[in-house]
Amino acid sequence: MAVWSGGIYKEESGGKMRRLDSFFAELKAKWERKRQEAVAFPLPVPPLLLVPGTGGTADRFDKLIRLLKKQRPDLSVLKITVNVDHQLRISGRLFASSRFPVVVIAFADASEAALLQQADWLRTALMFLEEYYQVAEYDYFGHSNGGLVITEYLENQRLSIDPRLQRLLLTGTPFGGAADANDKSIPQYLSSYRDKRHRIPEEIAVTLIAGNLQDSFSDGIVPVNSVATGLQIYKGTRSSRLITVTEGAAHSQLVTHPIVIELLLGEFGPKTE
Repeated sequence: MAVWSGGIYKEESGGKMRRLDSFFAELKAKWERKRQEAVAFPLPVPPLLLVPGTGGTADRFDKLIRLLKKQRPDLSVLKITVNVDHQLRISGRLFASSRFPVVVIAFADASEAALLQQADWLRTALMFLEEYYQVAEYDYFGHSNGGLVITEYLENQRLSIDPRLQRLLLTGTPFGGAADANDKSIPQYLSSYRDKRHRIPEEIAVTLIAGNLQDSFSDGIVPVNSVATGLQIYKGTRSSRLITVTEGAAHSQLVTHPIVIELLLGEFGPKTE
């Protein structure tokens, strides 16, 4: 597995591993680095970025990817995990022939306390994609706090030279806090997000999906009205809408909900032409 930092790949230190293990680990990292550098090319279409919520890893969307690939066999996947020092752990591969490039971006520190830093780490991953795949535009699907990460990035980390977000799909994002959250810090972000919403690019098309589980007006974790609060933040964009689902409406189920599949394969997903 390769590690990228500041425009170059670096191998991880072997630490206290035995010399033989360190040798093979270094050899594997060098091979992966060479492979990634060799396959760098401009993507034929903007990629779809997938970002999980708190505690999520680069494997969080594996089931979703399998479902998408059934209908789009040309889908290819690159997985990136951003370390706290901004180095990247990279696995998978994108192909020049793929008309559906997917990039999963996760964070080594996926805690809720690191949410603000995750927005900075997201930008690190975007810079990698820009450098190696000449990404100028992208679509974004975020689950739960993955929606707060992109909001934080758009308002406080994004530079005008960064790749441009075109379409944004968020499921179960607690803009107004979560029903069972012990940490009450997220709601205080809301006023800041409202105050800085003018920093969000106007050209973005936004879709928010909330779950209404058994008429509880919640997906079991995040209330519908908490997700709907995002409309106040994104109301200055090209379009913004809220979709509430009742079947398969539990928080963790929203990632693979049929409506999500339909949107990602349709208006939100990379196009075949």
